[in-house]
Amino acid sequence: MLLGSFRATVSRRLNLCKGMPAAANGLETRDQNYPFMREGRPAGRKGNMDGKISAKTALQIVVAVLAATPVLVGIEGILFGPAFLHVAAPWPVDLDSHFRFLSGFFLAVGIAWYSCIPGIEAKTERFRLLAACTFTGGLARLVSLFLVGAPSLGHVAGLCVELLAVPALVVWQGRVANKAAGRGQLSGA
Repeated sequence: MLLGSFRATVSRRLNLCKGMPAAANGLETRDQNYPFMREGRPAGRKGNMDGKISAKTALQIVVAVLAATPVLVGIEGILFGPAFLHVAAPWPVDLDSHFRFLSGFFLAVGIAWYSCIPGIEAKTERFRLLAACTFTGGLARLVSLFLVGAPSLGHVAGLCVELLAVPALVVWQGRVANKAAGRGQLSGA
C-alpha cells in the first residue's frame, strides 16, 4: 500500500515536470520532500536534462569504438594469418605461428578494453595497464617504421591511436575517475 502511494506520488511529480523549465519545476536543487531526486534529475538517470552526454558516457563510447579495431583485426589475423595483409604466400611457418599468436593477444587486449566500459570511473588500474600495453605496441610499430619503413595507411593510423589517442584517453579516464571520487560514486572493480 505504501509503495503504491509512493509510486503514484513520484509519477504525478514527474508528469507535472514535463515540458517545464528547471526553475519552474523545482528540479534544479534537491527537494527534501522527494529524496529520490538528485541535483535536478531523478536518481539513477544517465546524462543531463539538457540533452548533453556526460564525460563518462562520452569516454565509454570512444573506448567502445576504438576497442572494435583490436577485436576485429585480432579475429581476422587468427582466421587468415598473414594472408589478411594481402601478402603472397608462402611464408615461413614460424611467421604464421607468431602472427596468429600476436593476433590472439590483440583480440584479448580488445576484449579487455571492453571490460573497462561498465564502471569506467572505477577501473583506473586496469585502464592504465591496457593503455601501457597498447602504447608499448605503438612504440614497437615506431621502431619498425624507423628500421624498415612506413607501413600501410591502416598501420600508420594504428600507430597514431596507440601513441597519441591512448595517452589522451588515460588523462580523460583519470578526470572521470577523479570527478566520480569527488562525488563518492565509485563502484565496480
